[in-house]
Amino acid sequence: MDITPWMEELAQLHGRLGGCFLRKEPRDRALSYLKGLLGPSERKNGWQLAEQAGEKVPYGPADTIRQFL
Repeated sequence: MDITPWMEELAQLHGRLGGCFLRKEPRDRALSYLKGLLGPSERKNGWQLAEQAGEKVPYGPADTIRQFL
């Protein structure tokens, strides 16, 4: 099965959503999240999506700081 058309559509969706984010990092994280939701994982919770995206934890630095405060 050729997934190239799906990847192109995902790239277009990511481009349309890009204006919702002021910085590149959250924009990239949104793309990773979308890829994770469409990926092969049976369970789609934060930990599995973070692992699939190659992240160490399912939350960003802002959440870490919020927990500290």
